[in-house]
Amino acid sequence: MTQKRVAIIINSLVGGGAERVLSVLLARIAAWQVEGDGPPALEGVRLHLVLLDRVDEKYEIPDAVPRTNLDCGERMLTSTLRLWRMLRRLRPAMTVSFLTRANCANIIAARSFGFPCVVSERINTTYHLGAAARGRVLRWLVRALYPRADGVIAVSEGVCEDLTAHYGVPAAKVAVIPNPYDIDGIRALAGQEPEWLPPGGRSYLLAVGRLTAAKNYAMLIRAFAAARIDCDLVILGQGEARDALAELARDLGVAGRVHLPGFARNPYPIFARSAGFVLSSNVEGFPNALAEAMVLGCRVVATDCPSGPSELLGAQAPAGSGVVRTGCGILVPVDDGDAMRAALEQLMAMERAGDIGAAAARRMEDYRVDAIAAEYIEVIARACRGCVRR
Repeated sequence: MTQKRVAIIINSLVGGGAERVLSVLLARIAAWQVEGDGPPALEGVRLHLVLLDRVDEKYEIPDAVPRTNLDCGERMLTSTLRLWRMLRRLRPAMTVSFLTRANCANIIAARSFGFPCVVSERINTTYHLGAAARGRVLRWLVRALYPRADGVIAVSEGVCEDLTAHYGVPAAKVAVIPNPYDIDGIRALAGQEPEWLPPGGRSYLLAVGRLTAAKNYAMLIRAFAAARIDCDLVILGQGEARDALAELARDLGVAGRVHLPGFARNPYPIFARSAGFVLSSNVEGFPNALAEAMVLGCRVVATDCPSGPSELLGAQAPAGSGVVRTGCGILVPVDDGDAMRAALEQLMAMERAGDIGAAAARRMEDYRVDAIAAEYIEVIARACRGCVRR
C-alpha cells in the first residue's frame, strides 16, 4: 500500500487548548488505524508528530504515533531551520501545523521543498497577538505567509473572517473546523475524584485558562468581589499574572474566597462539582474550557468576545445590551465588570439551572470527536492528492 506520511507540527505539548485538541485528534486517528474502521480517506495515512520545543508535556500522545522533538527553545528562526532539516530527512507527503510559530515555520520549510502544507489557526490573530513588537512581527509573518499555504483550518467563523479580511487569505482556502470533544471520555473523567476542591466544601464558580491579560481575570475578580453571592471563585491555570491576581484578591478583601490552585491534569471533576463556569476573556480563538463546561452540563456565563462564545451559545450580545440570556447560557459584553457582576448574581439565583445546563450539553453533541476528526482527515486527503510519496 502506498504510504502517505503526514508531519503534524506543534510548538509543544505544554498545557493549552491547541495541545489538548491535538492530543484528542491523534488519539482518535490512532484508534481508527488500529481498529481499521476509520474514514476511507485515512487509508494509507501515517502520522509523524514534530514538537518544536522541549518542555514538560501535559498531554499524552498514542505510542503508535512516532515523534521527533527539535528543541528549538521557543525561537522562530531556530524553529524554521530545524524544521527544514527535519522535513528534508522525513520527506512527508504533506505537513499540518498548529499555532502561529509552528504555522509560519511550516509554510517556509514545506514551501522550500514543494510539500503541500496546511496550517490550523487557533486564535483570532488581530486581537490575540497585541500591539507589542513581537505581535507586530507575527502579524506581518501571518500576512506574508498564510496565503501561501495550501489550506488553512480556522477554528471558528470569527477566526476565518479575521484571516480573510485582514491577512489576505483567500476564502476558498479556508475550512472552518471547530475543536473536537471526546464527550463520553470527558463525562467519564468527570466521575473521578477531583485533584483539588476549595476547603470547607463551599460552593464555587469556576474559570479555567492561562493566567494572562487576555483572559481578563482581573475584571472577573472585581466583579466577583462586588457580587452579592455566597460562594468562592476558583481559577484553574498557570501563568505570569498569578501573583498580580492574588494581590488583587487581597486588596479587594476576597483572598479567602478566590483560589488559584494551578494546573489540573484532570480538571473535569472540578468542572462537574462547580456551581457554574465563567469565561471572562477579551479574546479567544475557540474557548475550549467553555465548551468542556457545556459538555458537562454546567450553567455558564461568557463574555461575547471574538471568537467562539457566541457560536457556542447560539446568540450574540448586541452593543450596550448588558446581560443576555440564551438557551445555553449567559453572554455579557467584553470587559464590562458591572454586566459580569449582574450575570454572576443572575446565574447563582437561577431556580431552574438544570434546564440551561442540559441545553448546553445537547448543543455540544455537534462537536463529537469522530465527526471533527473526519473533517481533518478529509482536508489532509485533499492536500495529499496528486502528491503522494513513499
